[in-house]
Amino acid sequence: MKSIMLIVLVSCAAWGAVIFNGAGFSHPDDMAAALAWNGDRPLTSATYRMNIAAGGGWMVVNLVLHVISSILLYMFSGSLAAACLFAAHPMAGDAVASVAGRSSLLFAVLALGACLALKNGKWVYCALAAGAAFFVRQDAVNLLVILPALAWISGMRRAAAIIGLAAPARARCQWSAYAWQADVAGAVPELVAAGMPSSPPPLGHAAAYAGAVFGYALPRMIAPVDLSADPDAKFDFALALSAMLAAAMLWRKYSIIGAVIAACALAPYALAPLTDVFLEHRAYLAIAGVMMAFGASLRRGAAIVFVCLFLVMANFRAAAYATPVSLWEDAAWKNPGALRPRVNLGAAYAAAGRDGEAEREFMAAHLMRPDMQMVRNNIMILRARRGDIAGASRILDE
Repeated sequence: MKSIMLIVLVSCAAWGAVIFNGAGFSHPDDMAAALAWNGDRPLTSATYRMNIAAGGGWMVVNLVLHVISSILLYMFSGSLAAACLFAAHPMAGDAVASVAGRSSLLFAVLALGACLALKNGKWVYCALAAGAAFFVRQDAVNLLVILPALAWISGMRRAAAIIGLAAPARARCQWSAYAWQADVAGAVPELVAAGMPSSPPPLGHAAAYAGAVFGYALPRMIAPVDLSADPDAKFDFALALSAMLAAAMLWRKYSIIGAVIAACALAPYALAPLTDVFLEHRAYLAIAGVMMAFGASLRRGAAIVFVCLFLVMANFRAAAYATPVSLWEDAAWKNPGALRPRVNLGAAYAAAGRDGEAEREFMAAHLMRPDMQMVRNNIMILRARRGDIAGASRILDE
């Protein structure tokens, strides 16, 4: 009980601020996720309907789900260090502090619950949790690899074979919905016009995704610096090297299981070319796997130091998600050459009545993409609002 209370305390110390600081709807995806019913994610959409009916509590639900995930990780791995590191991990902020990230939280709860049930021989609970996960996220297909691998590593060879034989049919059904979503995201002109890149060819996406995972995601799970809502997912040699050195220590039973969970949680995104190569909330379950491996190798003193560092960094991330302005200022500062942070920051400034700063950001986006009509329209509106009709006409004539 003391261990569970400590996990709750660490989770609240890291992310409790999101309940009060206005976080939750700082990303444009947040409102779209909350209001639109997603037939491929009915359980996730149902939780949004509950919040709407209750008149709020969006971040309370997210924080509770994060606490449950952390406790389940502790019960499954037996490592208090891993659970506390996961509870305080700064990269978890893209899931915890964002309404759109709730699907990642729900999926982690069900995936870790299924793993715990399998470990304890509770087959019915394992099946129920794994089955429910397919109504939370399309990439729940990775459970069809995680569970057989866990059964095999744990010596349950027959269970691994049964789950493995049942996997292909369910994977095919799930993959159809997942691939369809990827095709739509890359084909809708409005999404591309709003600053999202069009989907690359499958092989090009797989290569870019591999670079993002090994150069951005995995290193930052060990050293979570320069996190961003719009990450510049390019290979970072120094961080990648540090992660490889840290991984050299991780070779125990639960380190292997953690590595399997992390790998399976990240792998599906390499196969479907989505417009965003990598977003941090998609790595939420993978963080649990990496912390499970990392925590197993840390001595008590080192674990305490890492948890304290993560707590400080998590509070900075929670503050970044407080408003759309703070979130996109942070993203634009960390990735100054990216288009979308400029567009979203301009929209956030305009919504806050800061027209001069909004025009500055839209002009920066206009220089990056002169053919982007939405940005040109916003510049014209801002100039016309302050009475600069000639300036608005110049943009119109370009």
